[in-house]
Amino acid sequence: MKEASEILIIIQTISSIITPVIVVGIGIFISNKIEKNKLVFLKEKEWQVKWAELFFAQAVEFNSTISSLVCNLHYLQTEKDTQKVDHINKTIYANIFNLLKIAWDIQNYVQFSHKYGSDIVSKQEQIIQLLRKIISEKKGDLEELRRVQFEYNKVVRSVHAEMLH
Repeated sequence: MKEASEILIIIQTISSIITPVIVVGIGIFISNKIEKNKLVFLKEKEWQVKWAELFFAQAVEFNSTISSLVCNLHYLQTEKDTQKVDHINKTIYANIFNLLKIAWDIQNYVQFSHKYGSDIVSKQEQIIQLLRKIISEKKGDLEELRRVQFEYNKVVRSVHAEMLH
């Protein structure tokens, strides 16, 4: 009986030594796991913020290019000097090319916007079609263009917010 009692004391002593070591080990393991998950989350969030910033910069550039096009089209209506008309036409062509490039870039960015991505593409297509019509007919409804551009900007805000969440 004495041996069993001594063995029990030894087991209690060993378990009292091992239990805190096991608890510390499990704590370290859990802490490391939490830190790794936190790091993954922070990297993902950083990527989302960067992607949203790039998208927003392109959306602003899209608007700026529309303004440049409209101003050049207006200027073209009143200009009589053929050299200036040629220069304006080249600028318009460059702006259209730039607008299409930006639209392409934006479509790449909005692939992560599941709610509003197709709305952006639709509004861009509307704007580009209105501009093509204005250019080909040498006249058009600029207020309709402005209205679609405002709708586009509302969707831009929604996409940007979605990308950040």
